[in-house]
Amino acid sequence: MRGKADLNRGFIPLLFVLIIVARAHGGGMNAKLNWAFMLPITVISLYYIFFTASTNTNDDYKTAQTVCNLFFIACDYILLRDRQPELHQIGQNIPTSQMSFLQRLQAGFSLLMSPRNIGWSSQPTNHIRWTPPNTSRSRFIITGLKWLCFQGLVYDATSVIAHSFPMYGQGGMSFAECGWFWRTTIWLNIFGVAAAMSILYTMLSLVIVGLGINTPQDWPPFFGNVFEAYTVRKCWGKVWHQLLRKIVTTHGNALADMLGLPRKSKITTYFKLYVAFFMSGIIHYAGDYSLFQDWSGRSLHFFVHQATAIMLEDAIIGIAKRIGSTSTTPITKLIGFCWVFIWFTISVPYWLESTAHAGIFNDSTPDVSLVQYLWKRQWKVSKGMFV
Repeated sequence: MRGKADLNRGFIPLLFVLIIVARAHGGGMNAKLNWAFMLPITVISLYYIFFTASTNTNDDYKTAQTVCNLFFIACDYILLRDRQPELHQIGQNIPTSQMSFLQRLQAGFSLLMSPRNIGWSSQPTNHIRWTPPNTSRSRFIITGLKWLCFQGLVYDATSVIAHSFPMYGQGGMSFAECGWFWRTTIWLNIFGVAAAMSILYTMLSLVIVGLGINTPQDWPPFFGNVFEAYTVRKCWGKVWHQLLRKIVTTHGNALADMLGLPRKSKITTYFKLYVAFFMSGIIHYAGDYSLFQDWSGRSLHFFVHQATAIMLEDAIIGIAKRIGSTSTTPITKLIGFCWVFIWFTISVPYWLESTAHAGIFNDSTPDVSLVQYLWKRQWKVSKGMFV
């Protein structure tokens, strides 16, 4: 415990249950007082984030983000339900309101277990890569196992190499002290985090598809094509995982409607963009607060700055089109990749430096390494501790 009540993890399943029941109740013919479910959800979320802490800072950091994410999902399902088209599973033959309460519970569980809404009317069709329709179960599993090995090696290698730099150790040096060149090492962290998330997703997909519960097409790749990452907009909108796309889009649309902003205008487009990144920042900032136990986290600044970077590159692309550069060429893509590399090399260290110095990188990476063993004949990873 770090000066607050111990974290009771039993509340997280309760949040899941409340959200699923609320969605099932709200989809019925007599969905009165459905907003009342938000009261216990809000109280539990605030209690978790602001009034609990354990000795495991890494778990606290991740749990607070999960709880904040669930809170916004609850807002989407409960408070904003009437401000968006009714969600339904693709192939659903009867309206949700005519389904039994048990059927609506099952549908709610399925929706909550699919943050990207795969198989639902709201799935991000144009923003993710899809598993080819002719992919068989056996081919999916074989390919998945190969990718799992590759992702494991990437995660292992990036973690081991990063541990050799003092910027990533607990209480370590700042990137400013080490010089601008060393900021480029942040890409080890970026690819390492992507690999770690892909490992969990790939393992789960292999189990679910292997058991015949889902088809390979229900588990599209977790990340998009890295060769499309030649603008910051594409990085966040097509290459990154899209787990938050549904909730940030719903909230942005609802707020724009409430404020009476004109539809299909640039003002509204960029307003929604800032809402999306502001919400992403809040979710990650919840983890910052749980970690630091104060308001010193940098997540909110980082994510809002991403929207500003996208506005800047949109303006530059617009100017380029006006002077005659209307098509994407290998040269423009190369320029774009350089811009993206520079932008994240500058902005990500600013965001993650304080969390690494608080011990998150040390706590979230493996204690043993196959790569290090093959390299130095040493299994145990030496992690930087400067406090």
